[in-house]
Amino acid sequence: MANRLKLIRFHLLGGCGYFFIAALLHFTGMKIAGFYIFYDLPSEAYQDRIIAVLALGWGAIYLLSAKDPLRYFDLTNLLVLIGLIGLTGMAANIWLIDYSHFKESTGTGSYWLQVFGLVFYILVLAWMNLGLAKANAQQQVPL
Repeated sequence: MANRLKLIRFHLLGGCGYFFIAALLHFTGMKIAGFYIFYDLPSEAYQDRIIAVLALGWGAIYLLSAKDPLRYFDLTNLLVLIGLIGLTGMAANIWLIDYSHFKESTGTGSYWLQVFGLVFYILVLAWMNLGLAKANAQQQVPL
């Protein structure tokens, strides 16, 4: 159980770090693929700063959940749910919008790669959280 807690805590802290870095990069306008899905498209500074504040909030939620994964089990489930909803919206955006009219666009391949990477992260988080819940339930069953 202790190893599961350490592993999910590490995974959640990774999510926290990701969003804190994304917040910093969006706030400063530094477009780096992986932290900035549409890194090759033009954006306005006010848009980037709004995203930075939202990313900071996501990072804080990940940090809180990492503090005590058992206590904040439901919060982690919520992160998984809203993460999948957000990534579904992102995928719909990539699928529906014609990016070829943006001369800066390098194509959607890198966008899809980033979304799939984040989906993988979220699915691993969901799997780890459910495993943690099962292990906790098994330890609390009276013999």
